[in-house]
Amino acid sequence: MDRRLVGIDLGIASTHTVRVLREDGGEVCRRRAYPTVDSLTAVEQAALAGAAAGTRLEVVVEPTGPAWLPVAVFFTARGHVVYRVSSAKAADLRPFFSRHAKSNGIDAETLARLPLVDPGGLRPLQLPARPEQAALDRRVRATDRLTRAGAEHKTRIKDLVRQLMPASPLTGDLGLADLGCWHATRTPTPCCGWARPG
Repeated sequence: MDRRLVGIDLGIASTHTVRVLREDGGEVCRRRAYPTVDSLTAVEQAALAGAAAGTRLEVVVEPTGPAWLPVAVFFTARGHVVYRVSSAKAADLRPFFSRHAKSNGIDAETLARLPLVDPGGLRPLQLPARPEQAALDRRVRATDRLTRAGAEHKTRIKDLVRQLMPASPLTGDLGLADLGCWHATRTPTPCCGWARPG
């Protein structure tokens, strides 16, 4: 079965730049696309032109803001494989494919070649099948992000206290009670040694 590799350099304020390659690296077509059904359907038809029946596209995109989502939803809904790769991986390969300055066309071609160069490093994107799964996924990612941010802020607060008072008793974990005492008294004394005035 034919392989058709589609690299899409996503445009935020401009059109998406598309390069379609065969398995041997030969170019099938070049296109510009908008994130609309009609435009992406035209890309799909051009990419599959002359391919054997049942050929699935292998679409590679970088996660450029939210612009990747409509493209991924369109192609996965039509039975194609979508890979979302890190910008760092694409940037590492760009110099090998072109000696020219960075351009959208070079980026799209680099993305299209990734399944040939690093097939083991790509994982197919799996979009949640139900809206509840997508909502849960967003909440889990938000919780993880907020947990990491909270830990960073606690570490920063402890570091600031140690700069101001090198003999600070804040040596262990900084808990909510310690932060409450800090806020109420503006002193770095842990709650175990703090008595309410009065």
